Amino acid sequence: MSDKMRESAIKKSHLALIRSEIRLLIVDDEALTRKGLISLFHLQKGMKVVGEAQHGIEAAERAKELKPDVVLMDSQMPVCDGLKGIGLIREAHPAANIIILALSDEESNIFAAMRAGAKGFIYKNIDPEKLYKCVSLVHRGELVLPRQMASKLFTSPYITSSAPSTNHGPLTPREREILSCLGEGASNKEIGATLGISEHTVKIHLRHILKKLHLNNRVQAAIFALKERTLPPEAPAQAESKREGTSPTV
Repeated sequence: MSDKMRESAIKKSHLALIRSEIRLLIVDDEALTRKGLISLFHLQKGMKVVGEAQHGIEAAERAKELKPDVVLMDSQMPVCDGLKGIGLIREAHPAANIIILALSDEESNIFAAMRAGAKGFIYKNIDPEKLYKCVSLVHRGELVLPRQMASKLFTSPYITSSAPSTNHGPLTPREREILSCLGEGASNKEIGATLGISEHTVKIHLRHILKKLHLNNRVQAAIFALKERTLPPEAPAQAESKREGTSPTV
């Protein structure tokens, strides 16, 4: 191999590595918190902090400039807090996946954050390994919501005013199984592994579930499943798995 070919191969490999990294923007008014998060992600392979900001307005400016994959943002900040910042960031960089970091006593803000376009809402005392997983899940297009937070919010007007009918008739046995798994907090990949179907098939079923139950996202579906707890399969799903034409892979 010539030097030019070797140099070209190295450049391509380097570009592939950069593209595979999850690019993060850290937003918090406390410098110590920002630096702590930056240090945490510096230790995690496949994740890279590309910038930081002190409030929502600055975060939107940085997001437009840096094009991060995931924005990790504090909920309470002066000048412009996290809830207001969500809309500004989405306008500046629509592809950004936003996770709100909150204190444990801020449950009332979660649905406001989700309505504004956040993809995740987690507590600040989260374990670093769980934080890495949440970032990865959100980057893959999934929504992240602490289970204990969901259980406290069943009486929220957001749920009671928009909950669909409790008639599950339109759902197939497979859809019931998937909805039950959602209620346990499982990701698409975990659901696929549990049921012996592909992740792509899980996504297709999820779209059907949301449409049939008139829900907007998987967070609403998960909370609905937890709230109802009336989703036993009406018939074995093995035959349906064959009809789906999927192999038992994730």
